[in-house]
Amino acid sequence: MEFIEFKDYVECKYDNVGYFYEGLAVVRKEELYGYINKEGKEVVPCKYRNAFSFFDGFATVENEEGLCGYINKEGKEIIPCKYLDAEVFLGGL
Repeated sequence: MEFIEFKDYVECKYDNVGYFYEGLAVVRKEELYGYINKEGKEVVPCKYRNAFSFFDGFATVENEEGLCGYINKEGKEIIPCKYLDAEVFLGGL
């Protein structure tokens, strides 16, 4: 977990911003989730019903139908959102 000093904050356009893990943070805007990098650039658009932190290069996301899958840091769906539930990707599993 990395902390950012107060001087690094700018006006935020998100309803919520999570901690940075593996260089990206989960953000929420208008009830949808996506990811930003440390420069504040939205690298994965806010289009998911739910999203979780990156571990081992992958993040668990939930689509608008409530199905879970995994994306990489570029936002590409690596494992399709077709599961009712999914845990974090850890240790290659």
